[in-house]
Amino acid sequence: MRLRAELVFANAPGTCTWDRGQGRANLAGIGSRPAPKYSNRRSMRLLAAARVARVLRLGPAPAKLNLALELTGRRSDGYHEISAVSQTIDWSDVVALEGGDHKAGPSPPVPELQVWGPESERVPLGSDNIAVRAAILLREHGLGQRISRVALEKRVPPQSGLGGGSADAAAVLRLVAPGADRQQLESIALQCGADVPFSLRGGACLLEGIGERMTSVPPLREGAFLVVVLAAVATAAAYAATDPEDFSDGSRVEHLAMALREGQPLDQDLFGSGLQP
Repeated sequence: MRLRAELVFANAPGTCTWDRGQGRANLAGIGSRPAPKYSNRRSMRLLAAARVARVLRLGPAPAKLNLALELTGRRSDGYHEISAVSQTIDWSDVVALEGGDHKAGPSPPVPELQVWGPESERVPLGSDNIAVRAAILLREHGLGQRISRVALEKRVPPQSGLGGGSADAAAVLRLVAPGADRQQLESIALQCGADVPFSLRGGACLLEGIGERMTSVPPLREGAFLVVVLAAVATAAAYAATDPEDFSDGSRVEHLAMALREGQPLDQDLFGSGLQP
């Protein structure tokens, strides 16, 4: 099985964390070393292109790397159990949200989606887009102000293993309902997708279950990552292509998490994904 295509550079010190009380990102490190050809600065080009009339919130949607990932089993509902150490990085999409104008009538049941940027071609549209689904779920739970339009500047390649779609959904949740109860917001995130709760929390975490059980770990702070992506592969297709011989006991991930907690030297054999050939 061959996964992912394109060359991606990400600087480890650019870990992104979030101030939930203020609904703002700790942007120290974002943009400290942008990926080639892309800028991580908040660009006004998105607002100009989208012609967003009434911006409620504007913020980044940081991608993530799986430093280590093991498949530990498959549940009866088809979801895979995993053990992983994941970390957000300083390469992000940009999300802008427009609220309904009450003078123009009620907001549409499905927010309009507008997408720009170097990686916009393969982005699902309408309610098939996970960021739009996040806005719909927030409305169904009565959280935050209704959103009439979601505008994305898409910089993170879709289907690349970098969690760009999940990051977009998490950004919508974070921006629309910054003061919401954490557990409730993470529950809604899980309804969006298994990767969304981690994208909502950010930083570096040991992930278990289908990714919804999160334990914070110290981030990897030194060095640089070189992620080589060979062809675009949907996450669901990557998991579907696995079989029981790809499963392991999660001990490699646990050893990496322990080494990060204790500040030990990191053995390169601890890194890598069970979804890779």
